[in-house]
Amino acid sequence: MSAAFQIRNRFEFALLPIRETLFVQKNNRRVLFFSETKDYWSYAKFNEVMMQADASFFICHSRLAVNLNRIYSIRGGMVTFSGGMQVKMCRSALRRTKKAWSNFIAE
Repeated sequence: MSAAFQIRNRFEFALLPIRETLFVQKNNRRVLFFSETKDYWSYAKFNEVMMQADASFFICHSRLAVNLNRIYSIRGGMVTFSGGMQVKMCRSALRRTKKAWSNFIAE
């Protein structure tokens, strides 16, 4: 089986394949997982979740990590993922993400 994030909360237990995850976001005590088909949440520590991720994930800032494989475009303060989902970022995080994405594509 391929690598997957373990989603655990009081309502469900699920495995979300890392390759299907668009981005991961910290929201207080919850970690939110976004994919094209469904959004999940789990009570977990963001740093521990990121230790499960592979090299395609880039931590933009302390609350957000994006899957570089799933980025479609970066423009106007927004990162657009395959499937059309968008996430807004501050300038410094966007600059770091652009640089990481361009390096990732060049590999």
